[in-house]
Amino acid sequence: MKIFFDVHGTLLSTDEREMRPGTAELLRELAEAGHEVTLWSTAGAGYARVFAERFGLLPWIFEFRSKREFGLKPDLCVDDHPDFLVGQVGNIRVEPYRGGTEDRECERMREELRSLLEFVEEDGV
Repeated sequence: MKIFFDVHGTLLSTDEREMRPGTAELLRELAEAGHEVTLWSTAGAGYARVFAERFGLLPWIFEFRSKREFGLKPDLCVDDHPDFLVGQVGNIRVEPYRGGTEDRECERMREELRSLLEFVEEDGV
């Protein structure tokens, strides 16, 4: 599956200081399971790459894209902004990450992704 994750507000705090707790583990699990994990941003592919480099995520990222590119067709999208939920199979909207260790959105993302991926495997979508 091609799974696209937004960077700013979804995986990176809105003040750009912290990575959302659980992000590295989630992306590693998805990549190791054979999914193509893409980071994308309205600020461009370069911004997404810098985020991945800064937080040591490069080994699990398939590619970096700009949300301004036309014709992208992710299977699943994870984003804090509803206008960018364009997944062909499913979408997960998350609350913007404002920082702090109490955030549990990655746990919710993991559960929702697991449910969507199980549905796809069972139904052959």
